[in-house]
Amino acid sequence: MDEPIKSKRKAWIETLFTKTHPEVLTYTEHIATHFSPKFDIKALADVHRGRSCSEAEMRVIINHRRQFLLCCEDVVGNYDLGYFPDIGIEEFWFGEKHNKIAMDLRNAGGRLKYSYCSSCPRQ
Repeated sequence: MDEPIKSKRKAWIETLFTKTHPEVLTYTEHIATHFSPKFDIKALADVHRGRSCSEAEMRVIINHRRQFLLCCEDVVGNYDLGYFPDIGIEEFWFGEKHNKIAMDLRNAGGRLKYSYCSSCPRQ
């Protein structure tokens, strides 16, 4: 997906969350997302930018357009990881591109290698 389409889709998605709160409730804690109106997203991203992230190693996500997504925060397919079934699930999961990103993010400071991850407010 080219950048103008990604930007347009991201802007549209942000309009969907003006009245709702798309945080995930786990053990009575709210987890901030890129689209959480209750949180200062930039401040949280600044706090967590140097941390590791294991989200890319938790699950395979395929959106309605058949795009593989890096994590549940990657709602517009920022990483161009391919399309299902052109790329099979096993090929995606063990593939070089997904594994490189996941390995980078596993390390402290790994988010700094990816601009979208650098702006992520999640712990």
